[in-house]
Amino acid sequence: YSADGKRIVFASDRDLDNPRFDMFDVGRTKTHNDGFKGGITSGSNIYVMDADGKNIQQLTTGSDFDGRPSFSPDGRTVVFLSSRGANTLHIWTVPTDGSEPAVKLQLNGNPWAGRPRYSPNGKEIFFFSGVTDGEYVPTGRHTLCRAPSSGGEWQVIKNDTVGISSHGPDPDPDGRHLWYHAAANDLWCIYKLPLAGGVPIRFVPPGFEKHHIAHATIARNGCVSFDSRSYIETP
Repeated sequence: YSADGKRIVFASDRDLDNPRFDMFDVGRTKTHNDGFKGGITSGSNIYVMDADGKNIQQLTTGSDFDGRPSFSPDGRTVVFLSSRGANTLHIWTVPTDGSEPAVKLQLNGNPWAGRPRYSPNGKEIFFFSGVTDGEYVPTGRHTLCRAPSSGGEWQVIKNDTVGISSHGPDPDPDGRHLWYHAAANDLWCIYKLPLAGGVPIRFVPPGFEKHHIAHATIARNGCVSFDSRSYIETP
């Protein structure tokens, strides 16, 4: 959703000549073995529409993978991942009115990226990438990062120290924290990271203490949505 709740951005292969498939069948019978971080390799494009499903507008074209879209705070731009011109995923942006083509966010070192999200003030983009000992390594630990929304020098968020990988950054509306999930002690857990430094705080919904949880999204009213692949056991 856009910040005002009026529009939705999404990815689809609707206008590509791809074979149709049943997602439930894919989950049961096919191995998830893609060449990218956090996304499928088949082609898809970025679209926006009104919150009621009307006025669908296609923002990107081509047979590459465009996915993981998210609005800027003012709703004028979408940040997303794309495989175009590369053998991995990088950050791209495109105006939501379709007035200009998508452009790649120029980051020093050209790191691969996962799940980009704008900061609440629109000045930064958060993402995760491969980092080892603070240096970009394509096969390094998946670590939370930040970059100016105009591109240039990007930084590792140094107090991301929990577990073997960190994914799915989602900025808190307060502008001071970053929600994400990390793998620690064979369990994916959600954490709240102070952007000014300090120890990440684990978020544990009642009944999910021993279950994998991930992909936290925080709303302005304080509600947190997340997903879990396990059901809560009930009597």
